[in-house]
Amino acid sequence: LVSGYLRSLLRRIIPRDIVHEFFKFYYESIPTFLCNGNGTFNYDTCPPQFIRPHDDGKDKTYCISQVGYSRGVHAFKMKIVTLPNGSLSIGAVTNKAGFLQFESSGIQSDHDWAFDSKQLDIRIKFLQFESSGIQSDHDWAFDSKHAGHSYQVYYDNSERKQLRDWYFDGIYETDQGKQVFNEKLKRSWNENDTVSFVLDCTQSMLTFYLNDKKVGSSLALDKDSKYYPAIAVGGNTDVVLQIVQCE
Repeated sequence: LVSGYLRSLLRRIIPRDIVHEFFKFYYESIPTFLCNGNGTFNYDTCPPQFIRPHDDGKDKTYCISQVGYSRGVHAFKMKIVTLPNGSLSIGAVTNKAGFLQFESSGIQSDHDWAFDSKQLDIRIKFLQFESSGIQSDHDWAFDSKHAGHSYQVYYDNSERKQLRDWYFDGIYETDQGKQVFNEKLKRSWNENDTVSFVLDCTQSMLTFYLNDKKVGSSLALDKDSKYYPAIAVGGNTDVVLQIVQCE
């Protein structure tokens, strides 16, 4: 039927092998998510899984969907199979390439990411906790000006939580590297929990959920922007996340 349609459309006979190669190319599997850092997506499982093995080197991985949304209502949900020993967040950004290419490198001289004076005070305390010196907790792609306009729900599962319990956990909105919204959430994330958001481009609203229950305030979206679902993972232990929904 399709072959006949193509023939009538082009008004000439198309060799069978050409039709075969055309559809083979058209339906070739394309990874839904791109990654920067240690970790891969396994699309052979159902649901698909993000897997990051233990790594003492690079401690942050950023993943982003190749598909962005500017119309309709869309949902993204992940199940936490194995939590990292660091930060974990999901959300949406407007600059796909900038988010994916962000490189974490500690406190940067040009203040590429959002922070405030209280967060800097907390970092100073890390001098007594980490031999490597001050570490930038918000040296984070979602907070970078290169991510464009970003929205995230963030959870810290690191050992350093004893220095700032619940301090960074919450919902953030950042525009071109400037924090414009921060709502604290004192809600623990545990293995087998689901974390999700609904991107309602019709009503220009984004809402986060933990185990299918709304958390925090809904955030207003820019009507003229396209939003890409994204994941950021910190720490250096094994991490397994299932992508339950992305549509």
